[in-house]
Amino acid sequence: MTQLESLEFWFTEPVRSHWFSSTPELDREIHTLYELAGLSTNLQFARHHREIIRRFGRFPHRNAILARQNTREELDWLNSKEAFTG
Repeated sequence: MTQLESLEFWFTEPVRSHWFSSTPELDREIHTLYELAGLSTNLQFARHHREIIRRFGRFPHRNAILARQNTREELDWLNSKEAFTG
């Protein structure tokens, strides 16, 4: 679920009518939607990490803390907008 989809969900009439008086059914629906959104986010990060490992064989953003030398390709990637720095 994207941020926009989340906002749209909260402002649909069926949900708005229960903002201050939820039902067990609505609570289950909300719980299910947010579980799926969390799984989707986790899957996205897992795929991103897998691609980094496929490309470099390691996590370049951890080289400094592990006292490893960066390759030229790793340095170029680390200085790009696509780099993962966490």
